[in-house]
Amino acid sequence: MNDLRTVAIRAGEAADAESISMLILELAERFVLPEFSAEGRERFSTAHTPAAIAALMESGYRYHVAECGGELVGVVGICGPSHLYHLFVAADMHGRGLGRRLWEVARVDWPASSGPRTWTVKASRYAVPVYERFGFVATGPLQAKGGILTVPMELREPGDERAMTDNRAVLYFLCGKMAAGKSTHAQRLAASRRAVLLVLDEFLAALYPGQVQSVPDFVEYSARVKQALSPHIRALLMRGVSVVLDFPGNTRTQRQWFRELIDGARTGHELHFLDAADELCKRQLRERSAALPAGTAWTTDAEFDAITAYFQAPSDDEGFNVVRHECA
Repeated sequence: MNDLRTVAIRAGEAADAESISMLILELAERFVLPEFSAEGRERFSTAHTPAAIAALMESGYRYHVAECGGELVGVVGICGPSHLYHLFVAADMHGRGLGRRLWEVARVDWPASSGPRTWTVKASRYAVPVYERFGFVATGPLQAKGGILTVPMELREPGDERAMTDNRAVLYFLCGKMAAGKSTHAQRLAASRRAVLLVLDEFLAALYPGQVQSVPDFVEYSARVKQALSPHIRALLMRGVSVVLDFPGNTRTQRQWFRELIDGARTGHELHFLDAADELCKRQLRERSAALPAGTAWTTDAEFDAITAYFQAPSDDEGFNVVRHECA
């Protein structure tokens, strides 16, 4: 693994075009292109040949590259008036702060404007959480153009009066079948993101002890909890406090509540989808039930099947920033 302490960042040159092209195409093949159509993959590859990168530099795009031991491990490219066009970091450098270093160097080096600036980026779905940590906020749903999928995002610099109505908090919520591990994942998210964790089951147990005996009961009482919490969740987000919601998000209807919170607070978000096979969930249900006291009711395989029949995985047209976790 490369040592971050030995990484040097410098201005990109025409001679770097081939190395930049190789890095971008290698990373895109792994993290970006798999969800593109054949047309999108072809268009992306054509736009990132060494000749294409060199042409961008010649036309005024400003690049910086990161090198470690003579190897190019990162690149950032900006074009006018304030658009982040490229930001790629070698896979073994992910999660170590190099992307942020490249972004800050490029941002400071870009010619000053006459006033506060609004930065834009068209992010791949994979990169959305990274840009949200930089302070970018999605300004629209996932878009498809020529088979290329991007999420439009922007960052408003301090001093832009519009930024006063925005925030840099993130709303995290989950989707996954019963026993996929959503509550455990929610706890880990809250700890790693230093976010407030709100758990529906805890509110139901405290406010309506012994009253949730059927599906209609659950629907009625959970709706009351959500109605009561909604303004407080929005207030936290609008004050820059990230929130993790361990609430059901397994149907389009359930996820509409999260959309209302996101739009109301104008905040960033991540929908964590725990993609688990039925047999894995059933096995984990049985293991969980084995630890229950004798005589405690537990979910049977038949009940699991009946509930799972209503499950709806997130779809592109919902416009969420989905972080998918394949459970095994």
